[in-house]
Amino acid sequence: MSKTNNVVVHNKHVREVLEEFKEFCGPQIVQSTYLVGGFVRDLLLGRYSSDVDFLVFGDTQEIARKFADHIQASFITLDEEHHVYRIVSKKYNIQIDMVGPKGNLLKEDLLKRDFTVNAMALPISDFLQFLCSNNTNKTINLNRMVIDYGDGLQHLQEKILVPAYPHTFIDDPLRILRGVRLAAQLGFTIPETIKHSMREAISLIREVSAERIRDELWGVFRINPSSQYIRVLVDEIQILQEIFDNKTGNEIDLEKYQQVERSVHLILEEIVEEEAPAHTYFYQIVAGGNARGPLLKLAALFGTSAPAVGKLLKLSAREISILNSWNRGIERIKSLPQSDFDNQKLVQILFHDLELETLGTLILYHTGQAYCGDNQSMELEQLQKGIITYELFARRLANLRPFISGNEIIQELSIQGKDIGTCLKLLRAAQIDGVVQNREQALEFVRSYSSNFS
Repeated sequence: MSKTNNVVVHNKHVREVLEEFKEFCGPQIVQSTYLVGGFVRDLLLGRYSSDVDFLVFGDTQEIARKFADHIQASFITLDEEHHVYRIVSKKYNIQIDMVGPKGNLLKEDLLKRDFTVNAMALPISDFLQFLCSNNTNKTINLNRMVIDYGDGLQHLQEKILVPAYPHTFIDDPLRILRGVRLAAQLGFTIPETIKHSMREAISLIREVSAERIRDELWGVFRINPSSQYIRVLVDEIQILQEIFDNKTGNEIDLEKYQQVERSVHLILEEIVEEEAPAHTYFYQIVAGGNARGPLLKLAALFGTSAPAVGKLLKLSAREISILNSWNRGIERIKSLPQSDFDNQKLVQILFHDLELETLGTLILYHTGQAYCGDNQSMELEQLQKGIITYELFARRLANLRPFISGNEIIQELSIQGKDIGTCLKLLRAAQIDGVVQNREQALEFVRSYSSNFS
């Protein structure tokens, strides 16, 4: 661990907040408050973090609320029973979680945490003294400051995840997923003995809420690449099978997951420019702060069962709709005659129905065909050609402006009821195809449509 002994502390906002905390709360509270958890871990690894964890031996709620008011930040109660409060400061671009201790002693609290790498503490008073030292390059030796009862420093150096105490997975089975997510995030390995402990506790995962499971799974999906860690969840620990209890129709597809990851990487790195529609597609937020990229991985992993899995995970209606769109698009491709597999014609057919979700459909279909069929290079070539056509239609869609409205159609033509919506949808498709490019052509298109009902 090359950065443990000498870590450059580069986040000036953390220092400013700690100084504010010391000045506002006074020496007694500062002496009984510690930096803990993921912030200490990331600091020791030389990783940037704007999320700070405080362990407060005192009236945590009062201290957190008053300090939030002092720095004009938001105060949020996360878990009143366990004394967990959050301070969100726009001024310092920082989030502070203040928690009360589990037990009366620092050691007791640290050794009840999930993993040893998250079970270390730094006294705020000592840390501030180092930050304010005359060391001009801000390089500091952190090891001698760390309070470490569980060999967390050693495990950081060995890049392994070890539970902070024997019953960690029994007390909170979500830690099984969190452990795999942390390993993926940090590039760590999970020893075989720990995987065995995880497997022994997987039946307890059904006691965990769908929302917490979803958040940890999404944490893995957001990491690129993550297929080796999904393989750990499926093959080595078998927790996904336990979570979904045969509701996935035995469709968990690790190979397709890996192929989709590779295809997306290829698209982002080699096929499209950074601001292109096919590039931004994966990063667009579709619901609840979640982007489309992780959703595509869910679809790759669970196939046609993905919408059902999404419902179990309590995804939003918008996310379920996208999953259904991809399934519908794949079925549409399979139903087309071979003569319609000309790239432009295929993308055009799909875009009329799915619009932007055509891209997800193409990726899922062609990657599935690539590793199942005999000609992988041909399928990937077809995907690349399809993306070029998709870019054309997506740009047209982005610049689309209606030439006539539904009210104008009612006033000028004899079209009523649901036929108005159908007419507008067809007109929109004609604009995307480039057939209709102005108001006059739009009116002519609508008149032609209305003649079918006269």
